[in-house]
Amino acid sequence: MMNEMQAPSERRRFHRNSSPQVILIIDQVPYLAKDWSPAGFRIECPEKSYALDQTIRGEIDIFELEEKGSFSARVIRLTEQGEIACEFSQISSHAYIRLCAILNAPEDR
Repeated sequence: MMNEMQAPSERRRFHRNSSPQVILIIDQVPYLAKDWSPAGFRIECPEKSYALDQTIRGEIDIFELEEKGSFSARVIRLTEQGEIACEFSQISSHAYIRLCAILNAPEDR
């Protein structure tokens, strides 16, 4: 019987959430995350060009969290339409904990 599991590099550690709760501020420009998890995010920014494996640094602003956090992330996917997907390489601990809490919250909050 064939094993249908994906290769380890293709598996996500966390479920992606598409609720509009996360803003990434890069070069002082805010981008609403199209989807996000404690492992990374996807944004649309057609006015900028990025390269695979490029490191992006900025701030992360999560709704219901009083203080912004900081992050650095590696670009792992690009589209011709200007969407980029990034994997966090560093994220402020309070922001990481909040992202985990949102994902684990009951649906009927």
